Amino acid sequence: MLGDDFIHRIDKFKISEEGFEKFVAGVSETHRTINDLDGCLRNEVLFKTSGDGEYNVVTHVVWRDQSCLDAAILHMKGFHDRRGGKPALPAGAVEDRAVYRSVPV
Repeated sequence: MLGDDFIHRIDKFKISEEGFEKFVAGVSETHRTINDLDGCLRNEVLFKTSGDGEYNVVTHVVWRDQSCLDAAILHMKGFHDRRGGKPALPAGAVEDRAVYRSVPV
């Protein structure tokens, strides 16, 4: 049995010190745009401050439902296309992108 019907898009990144500042600037611009999209209930960019985890940047966006996420994906594709394409990750970066649903505990 699943919890709420909200859709959680969680992207995790391992970014080197050298590429960190430029990467964060691009992520920030993208997420400012996401804030204004229909169905965006929560939008966070998180930076690791301690712990042994591999990833040092995590983005978490909660969408009202799948149709809102689908519309956002199309909108953001156009957003990036108008700017010459999605920004490339810094050299050596590792990413893990996935969509989740909550489970009641």
